[in-house]
Amino acid sequence: LFLDGSNPAEEPTGFLPFEMNPHAENPPSGYVYSANNQPEGMDDQLYPGYYVPENRAKRITQLLNEENDWTIEKMKTMINDVHASEDLHISKSLIPLLMEKDLSEQELSALSLLKNWDANYRMNSQGAVIFQKWIYIIQKYAFEDEMGQELFDTYIGSHLQKRSIRAFVENDSSIWWNNVNSEIKEQRRDIVSKAFTETIQALENQLGSNRDNWTWAEVHTVEHPHPFGENESLRKYFNVGPIALKGGNEVINNIGFTPDSSGYYKATFGPAMRRIIDMGQIQKSWSVLPTGQSGNILSEHYSDQAQMYANGEFRYQLMDKKDIQQHQKSKLMLVPSK
Repeated sequence: LFLDGSNPAEEPTGFLPFEMNPHAENPPSGYVYSANNQPEGMDDQLYPGYYVPENRAKRITQLLNEENDWTIEKMKTMINDVHASEDLHISKSLIPLLMEKDLSEQELSALSLLKNWDANYRMNSQGAVIFQKWIYIIQKYAFEDEMGQELFDTYIGSHLQKRSIRAFVENDSSIWWNNVNSEIKEQRRDIVSKAFTETIQALENQLGSNRDNWTWAEVHTVEHPHPFGENESLRKYFNVGPIALKGGNEVINNIGFTPDSSGYYKATFGPAMRRIIDMGQIQKSWSVLPTGQSGNILSEHYSDQAQMYANGEFRYQLMDKKDIQQHQKSKLMLVPSK
């Protein structure tokens, strides 16, 4: 949480020595990794910080521990993994709270999609659309009456929210479930059921009654902005996108967004580059950029990797001089002026 900068009592009391920085050298696991998660301390202590949840870290270690015969193709699959086990736990804890006998035909149809969701944020995922809308409205009902809209909007996009959401929804006795502005004391089941009804209504208004249109590709997009794109008339010429893409918050393919009431999840961050290097054969490397390799809008390389990036594809990375010469299409020569 934020510290009071005007209070001397909250100033740092000291600094840890450099050797206490978390590090790993030839660990027993046989691999090192990081997903911006809280690392283990060198003296068996955990030092506080603004770390992301452990969702991605747990998924990475799960996949790495499952086998020891890794190839380039397997690594490509892992980098593009979009499974969210935490969201699956949350969904399974909320669904039993719904009284199915009280649900409409439309709500039962949507509930069936959510029950069959495998917690993957693929382009064709329908459960992801329902879950994200539902969990947002649940939190809005639970927190906004105490926090107010401005603080709630700040909270909903924070690491604190991501780290605490599962514990909250599984706590039937949390004081947050009750609306302080209501004379009735709401319980968890009341909020969850009310939010589900509103979720289905909102999605039908947004995407129509045809459930085939309720896909993650319809609501999860990225647009790479250019400063000139701030001018609406120039936007389509300078900006790259919008492009539909898989992934989401706190999955390995971490194409993140801040939830809001719109029901659209425009990506605000993601991998700045994906790269795979075989340290035994450096020349056999693969990479992809979110847009392209040129900042010149007239260049063919301005956005030629954008769709590859969205599709989870890679391009062969030429590292050997002979390969570069064989595949070159043009040459840039910088000649000093006389």
